[in-house]
Amino acid sequence: MTHFLHQPNGIFLRTDDELLSVGKELKIGTYIANVTLGGEYYLSKIDGFTRPPKTYGLINNKADRIMSTFADRKASTGVLLSGEQGSGKTMLARELSLRGLEDGIATIIVNNAFCGPGFNQFIQMINVPAIIIIDEFEKLYDDEEQEKMLTLLDGLFPTKKLFVLTCNAVHRIDQHLLNRPGRIFYHLKYDGLEKEFILEYCEDLLKDKEEIGGVLHIASHFWSFNFDMLKAIVEEMNRYNIGAAEAVEMLNMSPNVDKGFEHAVELKIDGKVTEISDNEMHCNPLDGETLSVTVYKNDNDYDEETGKQIEAPALVSKAIYRQTSGCAYFGFSVDDLIGVDGNIFTFAKDNAVLTLTRKQEKKFKYTRQAF
Repeated sequence: MTHFLHQPNGIFLRTDDELLSVGKELKIGTYIANVTLGGEYYLSKIDGFTRPPKTYGLINNKADRIMSTFADRKASTGVLLSGEQGSGKTMLARELSLRGLEDGIATIIVNNAFCGPGFNQFIQMINVPAIIIIDEFEKLYDDEEQEKMLTLLDGLFPTKKLFVLTCNAVHRIDQHLLNRPGRIFYHLKYDGLEKEFILEYCEDLLKDKEEIGGVLHIASHFWSFNFDMLKAIVEEMNRYNIGAAEAVEMLNMSPNVDKGFEHAVELKIDGKVTEISDNEMHCNPLDGETLSVTVYKNDNDYDEETGKQIEAPALVSKAIYRQTSGCAYFGFSVDDLIGVDGNIFTFAKDNAVLTLTRKQEKKFKYTRQAF
């Protein structure tokens, strides 16, 4: 049964088994911030987060470090978790809340764009350490509202808070929050699930452990491989006893198509760097389109054994997909991909190895035997 506590500035709800009492400290629990029609902020207690049977990857290591830093610092600490949906940001935010409850620290969830002097004063009045979580910060707060949050995140107030902000589009975050450790101490960028997460998840839930390498291969084809993708692939593989490649044929998954990134290009033939027509390429190495590299005939190319001039087509074996006089064209596809390490993509076909180095870093790493 719910009791309605009537006050001049609004109506507050209480359950029949809850004492209507006044305390000097905030009771441990999870709360959501609200505001009355009269503009007075207050907290409503809600159910807290639940911890899954197991956490995967580096979540525990990151949570340990953040909570240790928060305990050690005298001022408030800001944490920004940026990246695409399903990449693990919410998992870490949830784990931080649970760690806080275990340490006697309450969590306050903000899901409205509260800001300004009144909200700052309200947070300051909570005179005990607390974790404040704002999910999808850049969607909730527009540019003007983010600017009003700067004072609160500056850590100038005497009360100690751990601000945890998540965002999907970091370019929409106020520039005065980025590269400012005084306001946001940690910025964790999520480009997709970590390799450790994928391995541990597959070890636990994938029935055919010999297919783990196939899952890693599929994951390396995406700039941001998220949890929804991993869960769907493993579920489909287990259901039909099939490999990863067959599992994704009908799933709602495809590599990002993005032609806006520049790569440095290097081609080796028989282990030797070969001069090519263009050392730069704008492409997405994972979108399935053929990557074309041209090698021109060099009048100084001679076979050391025969002393005869080497024609361009003789520089290659089956790697050529088209030839014209005086030059050779190489074609590499996603099927020729043998490694993704950071921002480096390596393709191998017969006696030719193509390396593309992208300017934007990618954290996921996958490697398989080339030959």
